[in-house]
Amino acid sequence: MMSRRVGLELEVVDLTIRSATDSEEEEIVFSRTALLPNQPLPSIPSLRKELSLFNGVTLIVGAIIGSGIFFTPKIVLYHTGSLGVSMVAWMVGALIALAGSLCYMELGLLVRSSGGEYSFLLEGYSFNRRNKGTTLLGGCIAFLYIWCSVFIVRPGSFAILTLTCAHYLAQPFFIDCSAPEAVVKLIALAIVISVGAVNVYSVRLTAQIIAVVTVLKLFAVLFIALLGIATLISRRSFPEDPHNWFTPREGFQLTASNLALAFYGVLWSYDGWSVIFFAFEETKNVEKTLPRSLFIAVPIVALCYLLVNISYFGVLSYQQILAGEAIALTFGSAVLGRAGLVLFPLMVALSTCGASVGGVYSGSRVSFVAARDGMLPAFLSGLHTSYQTPLPAIILHVFGGCALILIGDISELLNGLSAVIYLFYTLIFSSVLIMRVTRRREPRPFKAWFIVPVTLFSIAASLFLTFLPLQQNPVPSLVAFGVMLLGLPVYFLVVMETPWRLRPRLLDVITKKLTKFTGNLLNTQLAK
Repeated sequence: MMSRRVGLELEVVDLTIRSATDSEEEEIVFSRTALLPNQPLPSIPSLRKELSLFNGVTLIVGAIIGSGIFFTPKIVLYHTGSLGVSMVAWMVGALIALAGSLCYMELGLLVRSSGGEYSFLLEGYSFNRRNKGTTLLGGCIAFLYIWCSVFIVRPGSFAILTLTCAHYLAQPFFIDCSAPEAVVKLIALAIVISVGAVNVYSVRLTAQIIAVVTVLKLFAVLFIALLGIATLISRRSFPEDPHNWFTPREGFQLTASNLALAFYGVLWSYDGWSVIFFAFEETKNVEKTLPRSLFIAVPIVALCYLLVNISYFGVLSYQQILAGEAIALTFGSAVLGRAGLVLFPLMVALSTCGASVGGVYSGSRVSFVAARDGMLPAFLSGLHTSYQTPLPAIILHVFGGCALILIGDISELLNGLSAVIYLFYTLIFSSVLIMRVTRRREPRPFKAWFIVPVTLFSIAASLFLTFLPLQQNPVPSLVAFGVMLLGLPVYFLVVMETPWRLRPRLLDVITKKLTKFTGNLLNTQLAK
C-alpha cells in the first residue's frame, strides 16, 4: 500500500511503503532532500493517454460494424414484412443510436471514468457520495450490471464473435460443406488468445490494429455498396417494384412483437457506439475528442448501412433474401458466383475479428474499473509495469471467452439477457435526468438543451425492448432475470462495505494473498 503526505511547512513529501506479512510490517520514509537531483518521485500506475480523434472514430466504427450488417438485414426484413418498413427500421435505429450516444456523452464527461455503463449506474444512483447509506442503491445496481456483463454477456458476445470469425475463415476451405466444429473451435481459441495478447502488449498497437481493420471494413462495405449499385444500374430496375416496397408479404401482419424483434436486430448491428466511453481515461483532449468521435462515427455507420441495404435490395429479390442463410453470402454468390463464396466469408471474418479486438478492450476496462472501486477482487485492477495495460482483467475476459467457446451454444441465455441489458439501458438513460437534479451544480462540458426529449425517447425505446420479450418468450427472459438476481446475495455478503461486516475475514486474507501472488506472477501493480 502506498500513501502520500505533503508537509506544507517543511516542503517535504513522505512516501510510506508498507510491505505486510502475517507477522511484521516494514516502513520506509523518503524525504525530497534524500532523492537524487533528477530522480522522479515513485508514481502510482495509471492508464496512459494514447488515443487521438482518429483512434476514437475508428474504435467506434470498428466496434459497431461487426457481423451484424452481413446477417441482420434478412432478420429485419422477415420481422417487418416489407422492404420499405425494414429501411425505416434501419433509419430509426440510427436515430436511437445517436440519441443514446448523446445521453452517454453528457454522462461520460460528467463522471469521467473508463467504466462506461458501470460507472454511470454507480454515480447516477449514489445520490450523495458523502453519505455511505445513499450509495447503497448505486453500488447494488452497478454490481448487478457487473455480475451480468463481466461474467456472462461480454464473454458470451466475445465467444460468438470469434466463433463467427472462425467459421467464415474456415468456410473457403469447405465450400461444398460446413466446416467441422472442432476446426472452427480451434481457430476461435487461437483468435481469442491472439486478440488478448495484442490488448496486453500495447494500447497504441491495439488502436492501430483497430484503425487498420476498420479502414479495411469500410472498404469492404463500400465495395458491397458499389457492387450492388453497379448491378442495379446494369439491370436498370429493382428485383422488387419500389411502389410495392411498403406492401407486406402475403399473410404477414406487423405487430408490436415483430417490430421489437426487428429492432433487436437493428440495434444489435448498431451496438458498439458506447465503446469510446471505456477509453475515457486513455483518450487525449477528451472533452473535444469524445463528442467529435461520436458525431463523426455514428453517421458514417448509418450511411454505410443504408447503402448496403440498398445494394442488397437492388440485387436480391424478396424470396432470395429470406431463403438464404446469410444475406451477404447470397449477395456475393448472386453477383460474383463461386468467387463470392470465397471473398465474402473473408470479409465477414475480417469484420468480426476487428470487432472482437474492441470487445476485449472495452470488456477488460469494465473489469479493471470495477476492481479499482472494490466491486471485484483487487488483483483485477492491476496494471502491467511495462505495458501499462490491465493484464489480469484482459486474462479474465480471454478465459471467459475460451470457456464459453468450449461449452458450446449459449445463444438462448444471451437472448434472454438482452431484456436485462435493456433494463440497464433504461436505468442509464434515466440517470441523465436524475443527475441533472442531484449534481446540478457541477460543470458539464456537454449539455444540450434537447437532452430531455432525447433521453425520454431513449428511455421509451429501452423499456419497449425490455418488457416485450417477457411477453413473447418469457422463459429465457425470466431465467436471465433470475441469474441477475443471484448477484444480490453476493453483493450484500461479499462486496458491500458495512459497519457490521458481513464479509468473512478469511475472504479478505485470501484476496490479499491472491493479489500479492498475482502481482508477482504477472508483474503488475494496483492502480488508483
